[in-house]
Amino acid sequence: MNLPFPLWLLLFPAMLGLACGSFLNVCIVRMPKGQSVVRPGSQCPQCNTPVRAWQNIPILSWFLLRGRCRACRKPISIMYPLVELAVCLWFLFCAVQFGVGYFGTGADAAMAAISYTLLGWLLIGLMLMDARDGLLPDAFTLGGGLMGVLLLAAGTVSLPADAGTVYATTPEKIVLHRLGWIILVTASLLLMRWIYRLVRRREGMGLGDVKMTAMLTAFLGLRLTALAFLAACIVGTMYAAYVAMRGKSFSSNAAWANRRNAVPFGSFLAIGGLVAIVVGNQILAWYMQFLR
Repeated sequence: MNLPFPLWLLLFPAMLGLACGSFLNVCIVRMPKGQSVVRPGSQCPQCNTPVRAWQNIPILSWFLLRGRCRACRKPISIMYPLVELAVCLWFLFCAVQFGVGYFGTGADAAMAAISYTLLGWLLIGLMLMDARDGLLPDAFTLGGGLMGVLLLAAGTVSLPADAGTVYATTPEKIVLHRLGWIILVTASLLLMRWIYRLVRRREGMGLGDVKMTAMLTAFLGLRLTALAFLAACIVGTMYAAYVAMRGKSFSSNAAWANRRNAVPFGSFLAIGGLVAIVVGNQILAWYMQFLR
């Protein structure tokens, strides 16, 4: 693989990914409970013993502690190092795949790297929070959607304005176009949700799923979001069929204990979003050739 920059420069996204993965673990555990992600500092989730600095090194500390708290000796979930590793690998992927702009070939690639890096971080967190607790916090969905629009606006600043126009120039048109799709997608899903509840007399899609889809639209636009949603429906339906055949709920977690055949659609939507980022454009190009 020929990289347009020295290999050692990947140390920065790798270290940043590990640090952001460690913080994401805090968000995954605390945010669904309504707890602060700032205070108190890192502590054992079992006995609340504060974690020392050397015990808080991403990935490495889990192995040094042999997956157990030094104070209470209770197991520490392997989720912690896996999340840190996943975020690190995602940051590296985005740096290589989209980050060429950081090294002199244009701002567009740099903005793509920043946007996709942030979106992947959000999706990994939402995937696990929905699977564990059945919740998709507004700080991630609504906050993420706002960040997506702001990053899109920042990426259009350098674009030339339309000749002879003062209002609704090219950058403004791009942002307004994306906002229009966000409104349309949100309204469509809310209508589907209302119709399902009217017909079936029960909830079919949570508001968190609607907000998460709007967030994806803010980052990815309509086509890639539609692809992510379709992938989530396919994988989610397959899993729902599996759960129904087994006659069990998704998880023993209390959040899902009373929802026999329910599935965390947000988790599958996160998977679909990651797929859309990695191979979405290739899939769309393959599909479009059949429509010519």
